[in-house]
Amino acid sequence: MEIRIFERGDFPEYRSWYQDEVLSGALGPMDDEWLEAVLAESPPAQYSCWVDGELGAVVGIARGGAQDARWVVTDVAVRPDLRGRGLGRLALEGIFRIEGAERREWVAFVQAQNQGANQFFTTLGWRRSGPDESGLWVFERPKDRSSSGS
Repeated sequence: MEIRIFERGDFPEYRSWYQDEVLSGALGPMDDEWLEAVLAESPPAQYSCWVDGELGAVVGIARGGAQDARWVVTDVAVRPDLRGRGLGRLALEGIFRIEGAERREWVAFVQAQNQGANQFFTTLGWRRSGPDESGLWVFERPKDRSSSGS
């Protein structure tokens, strides 16, 4: 898997994935505003993950700061026809290597109705708590990384 920062040229393919009801329902809608916000982030925080020369997954992160040192997986999208093949896990593992994940605490905030994301993080061995005050489940990457594949 090749992983690089998301680029404007990745957007048409990525946006086409949102014709899929499951993906659109979980992460949508997808629009030009999202693209411009992603491209303006500094440092960049959205990654394109390529498999055999084709865009296979897109992952976003938010880096921790002074108020909260935890880093957040903000979104994981796998091309709909490639779901269930482990690409989301491989993409996260690659991004964790790039970002030095072993030195960080990682969390993901997931809507209760997003069954796919709930199952994804549960399968990776992340601990679920909550819901928090906004009604989101909080998944924490375990300190013992052996259960998360990296």
